[in-house]
Formats: sequence, C-alpha cells, structure tokens
Amino acid sequence: MEETTTLWSQVIQCALKKGILSETTPKAFIYHLEQLQNTWKQLFEAFPPKTLHTFALKACPVKGILSLAFSCGFGAECASIGEVYLAKSFGCPPGKIVFDSPVKTSEDLKLALNDGIYINADNFQELEKIQHLLRQNDELSKKVEVRVGLRVNPQIGSGLIQETSTASAHSKFGVPLKEKREEIIECFEKYWFLQGLHVHVGSQGCTWELLEQGIRAVVDLFVQLEQLFPGRVKTIDMGGGLSADYDGLSQGASFAEYVSRLGKVVPELFDSSLQLITEFGRRLCAKAAIFVSRVEYTKQVGDRNIVSSHIGADNFLRPVYLPKNWKHRILVLDKQGEEKKWDRYENPMIEQDIVGPLCFSGDVFATGRLLPRCEVGDWLVVLDSGAYTLSMYSRHTSQRVPAVYGFHVQLFQLLKKEESLEDLVKFWS
Repeated sequence: MEETTTLWSQVIQCALKKGILSETTPKAFIYHLEQLQNTWKQLFEAFPPKTLHTFALKACPVKGILSLAFSCGFGAECASIGEVYLAKSFGCPPGKIVFDSPVKTSEDLKLALNDGIYINADNFQELEKIQHLLRQNDELSKKVEVRVGLRVNPQIGSGLIQETSTASAHSKFGVPLKEKREEIIECFEKYWFLQGLHVHVGSQGCTWELLEQGIRAVVDLFVQLEQLFPGRVKTIDMGGGLSADYDGLSQGASFAEYVSRLGKVVPELFDSSLQLITEFGRRLCAKAAIFVSRVEYTKQVGDRNIVSSHIGADNFLRPVYLPKNWKHRILVLDKQGEEKKWDRYENPMIEQDIVGPLCFSGDVFATGRLLPRCEVGDWLVVLDSGAYTLSMYSRHTSQRVPAVYGFHVQLFQLLKKEESLEDLVKFWS
C-alpha cells in the first residue's frame, strides 16, 4: 500500500503543478499507461499466439484507451451496435470485432453482417433472424465471410456476486445447455453459417472452479459436435471472467496461471485447429487507474463525520448501490498532493462518510471509512477505478463528465476532455 500511495501521490503532485487538477478542475480519471500495457503484455504472452484477445468496451469505452489497445493487437468485444461503431471509429478492424448482445435488432445484424463482424447469437430466434436476412441478400455471403457463434449458458450456478454472474439456471444470457442440448446440436445441422460456441459465466466474483466448469461444459459440447460434424466448430469464445483484486496491491490471478489450469481441465481448448477468443475487460484496466476528487466541504451531523466530494453515483454507480460488493480503497492526500499525515494519539484516523454530489440521500460512496481527517482542499484518490466506472456514468442532476488522462514518466496525455456546459446542453437537446 505504501508503494502505491507514493506512486499516486507523485502523479497527483505532477498534475497539480501542470494545472490538470485545481480548485476549478476538481476531479479527473488518470490511467497509468505503463501499468496498463504491462497487464496486456502478460495476457498476450500467456495464451497461444493464434488467440484473438478482444477488449470488452463496456469496461472502458474511452477512445484513448481503446486506440492504444487496438494498436497493441486487441480486437473489440461489443455489447451493442453503438460499441461496434465506436470500435470501428477508434481503429479496430471489423474482422477483429465480436458483437455480443442479448437484444440485437434486424438493423443491428444487417450492419454487422455487411462488415463481416463475428456475431455471437444469444438464442434460437436470433439464428432464425440471421438466416432470414441472409436469404434476403444472397450476395452478402459472397461478399464477406459470415461468422456466427451461439452463446450457451452452462447453467452451473452463480459466483459471489449475483448481479455479475451469467451462468445461473435462470440467466437472461444464452441458450440453456442442460435444457436445450439436443436443440443446440440441431442448430449446427440447420444453419450453415453457425461455426462457433460462446460461453461466459460472469466477471467479478467468479471462482476458478466456476470459470473452469463453464468452459468444460461447452468444450464437452464441442467434442460431441466434432463427432457429428467434423471440423464444423471453428471458434470457441471463452469470454472473460478473471476478477480484479480491489482489496490489495496484486493484479489478481495471473493470466499464465489461468492458462495453466485450463490446460489441465480442458486440454481440448488448445487444439491447434480452434480459434480461441477472449473477452476480458475489468481485468485489463481496473487497477491501472485512479479517480481523483477535491474535498469541497466537511461537516458533522449527529455522530457522523461527512466529507463532501465529487465521488458519487455519477462515476461509481455500483459502489454506491452495492457497497458490500464493490469496495474501493481510498487515499487521502493534502492540498499539495502529499500523503496526509496522522498518528495514533494527536492526529488519529477517524471514521468518515465519503458522500457525492448527487441530489439523493443514497449518494454515499463509503460509510464509516477509517481515514486521516479530511479537510477542505484535500485530495481523495479512489484506487482501481479503471473499469466499470465512467462507462456506467449516471446523468442524474447533469453532473459534467470528468476529463480522462493517461500518465507516463511525468507526462500527461489528454484521453478525453472534460465535458463543457455547452456539451451538456447538446447532450440534452
């Protein structure tokens, strides 16, 4: 923790000197670009070279981050046609885009098919819709390669966080494997364009065992399909799912360890004839960024110490609504960006509630958090803020979206400018 505090303290001091943070610019996201790329390098080194690693846009759709990721060899995992458009606009070749969504319109599918984008169909009706679109346009399959996979729900249960688990018996995602196995097999006979299987059991809170069971179940299906239709299944999309460690300094379980374990549990996955796809998001960028906020006010209410800041449900929707599942660490720095001094006797840590700017009583980021006493003008640093924060932004009370910066060797790069009042007017117009 001390090493992390020193690193981010130095970054904040540099930002203060350059005017990136000030009383008039009291909040920002900052990504440590070297840490980000080191994590990505570990992923690429762990898996077979043929693997297509896609960056899940829903974790962080910022152009500066995505353009860097695409230049490093990533594809894009897109959960909407909007994300498909972003990925293409930010430099991802259509051939490296995977389109996942449980609700795709005919127009969405047309756009994806016309670009030769890989589509993971969510259900049998979607496969029928794709076939109908292809019959309407006989020339399409001659112009581009039609690539479609089917998302299968292995129905193996939930992880530690229900809201981020997608393989429960009643999950809204995919075709239930235990209930529809024969129908799934029939689809590979019926639809000539179907060539892949997709499984994703969830993200944060999923154990090793859950990830392995999900992939094992779908690989068993692949083995069965291979016996019936040799060479038909060309792609297995194994999703993402590795958790990020929000409680400590480690990156979390390593990609190398993950691949090693999979090699023992599902060796068929690494058959040289298969195209593997991964869809990591949180694990790629969560720990590489911070959110910084100036302390605007402090007050005592009853027996509570209230610290009013810009850390609220606008940028931290999940931590505010589900604090037990999403507990970020907080650093307190003084006005100059130095670590806030405290001692056990004369200046002890005290319990404080960190509250945000939104106009509802539940906009509380942390309750009773033991921290050095905060004062007006201090800086609060929320660690591990690089994923599922800004991408889940809430427009409640029209707070302006903060700027996003990349940092490397005392140099700051503006990745996304702060929203202006004029931008806000355009958004609501």
